[in-house]
Amino acid sequence: HIRKMNFMFTKDSAVPSIEHKDFHGQINLETRRASKWLLYPTPVKVISAFVFIYYLSFLSALILVIIRKQDPLFLVLMIILKSLAEYQLILHFCHKIKSFKYLSFFPIAELIYLPYFVFFALKGTFGTYQWKK
Repeated sequence: HIRKMNFMFTKDSAVPSIEHKDFHGQINLETRRASKWLLYPTPVKVISAFVFIYYLSFLSALILVIIRKQDPLFLVLMIILKSLAEYQLILHFCHKIKSFKYLSFFPIAELIYLPYFVFFALKGTFGTYQWKK
């Protein structure tokens, strides 16, 4: 059945996640999160698959630029368009929650998230992990 959902834009509604002290614990946590993809409804799986292909195309373009099979300008334009769109979404979200302190991390997050997403999407779908201790 259909449920109407709204996002709560108050700081008091935030639920912090548990961070792991060790590297392997954090890897297992992210892999467990990604492995839930198999249980999502079909529409979410389809959208997620398109996002995965979209992100994989960025990494492919980067590899093609490195081996000199692709013009670097194409990759730069792809990154600028993606970053501008995501920045607008994040800026809107920061405005809603009335907090802009994390916006300075956006450029670093843009660089890190692409390989992070692709790696954990593959590891969560095809890899193994340990459950919580």
